[in-house]
Amino acid sequence: MTLWELLLLIDIGESVGGGFAAANAAQAGAGGRVTAVTVGFIVGITFAWSMHRTGRWIGARIQRTPVSRHEIGFRRLYFVAFVWPLVASTVAMRIALFVLRLTRGDGA
Repeated sequence: MTLWELLLLIDIGESVGGGFAAANAAQAGAGGRVTAVTVGFIVGITFAWSMHRTGRWIGARIQRTPVSRHEIGFRRLYFVAFVWPLVASTVAMRIALFVLRLTRGDGA
C-alpha cells in the first residue's frame, strides 16, 4: 500500500467520521446514525475519487516538468492531499446535518 492509497482511505474514514459526528450533534437515533454514516461514506467515496483522478492528472503534469521541479511539485501535491480529508469531513458533516434535519421534519 502506498502513501497515496492510505490518504485515499483516510479521506473516506474521515468523511464517515464527519457523518457520525453530525449524528451525535443532532442526537439522532439508530436510523439517523445509519443515514448520517451512509451520507459520510458517499461523500468520502466521491472526494476520494476526485482526489485520485486529480492526483493522477497533476502527477502526470509534474512528470513533464524539469527534474529539478519534481520535488517541489510533489510536495505541494501531498500537502493538498493531507488537507483534502479535512475538507471532505467538513462537507460530509454539513450534508449529513442537512439530511438529518430534512428527515426529522423540524425545518430548523
